[in-house]
Amino acid sequence: MPAMARIPRKNQIQETLTYHIFNRGNAKLDVFHDAKDFNYFINLIKAYMNRFYFKTYNWVLMKNHFHFLICINNPALLSKCFGGLQQAYTQYHHKRWNSAGRLWQGRFKSQPIQKDEYFFECGRYIERNPMKAKLVKYPWDYQWSSCKLYSLGISDSMTTINPGYNFFSDKKDAKAKESEYRAWLLEKEDERFANMDKPVGDEDFIKNLLEINSRLIAKRVRRAKVE
Repeated sequence: MPAMARIPRKNQIQETLTYHIFNRGNAKLDVFHDAKDFNYFINLIKAYMNRFYFKTYNWVLMKNHFHFLICINNPALLSKCFGGLQQAYTQYHHKRWNSAGRLWQGRFKSQPIQKDEYFFECGRYIERNPMKAKLVKYPWDYQWSSCKLYSLGISDSMTTINPGYNFFSDKKDAKAKESEYRAWLLEKEDERFANMDKPVGDEDFIKNLLEINSRLIAKRVRRAKVE
């Protein structure tokens, strides 16, 4: 497979607005039980994307957890956004399944990701989840994921193309790009994304993070030129 072109680095402010969001069910129990549950959560995500102005680049919903790679205009709204989303789904779940108590393991985790190669690698980590869990042979065979967009060209009306995808191949043919993406997806991912307690990026990126209300966000630095 041809090597993927290096992805240009963005300015520091933009880099620090991207997050790997994760949470799982309380005691690792299932939170999604059938297609109606998955679709309800997806519709909630779409509504919250419009309400809180964030884009979703890669995502997967597993039966007992979720992953999202997002870019949000105002990181200070992360808690309100995903906390509210979890609460809304909990209310739905309790009503439909006659459940009670805590549905989620706790507060969701948000891992800052630098918006260059790290960002694209995080997308691969997310989309490989169903394959690693042995639910499917290939990631693009799993229904509740952004993988079908990148691997097969099937739009889900929610996913914004990850910037790294545009540098993946110099071929203009969409099918060739999808084929190369599938081959790349089967390569081993970067395990740093599994440790949600640490941001992923270079030394300068990590230095330019501030912790406010237990959430890592960007320092207010002067906008730099794109390389």
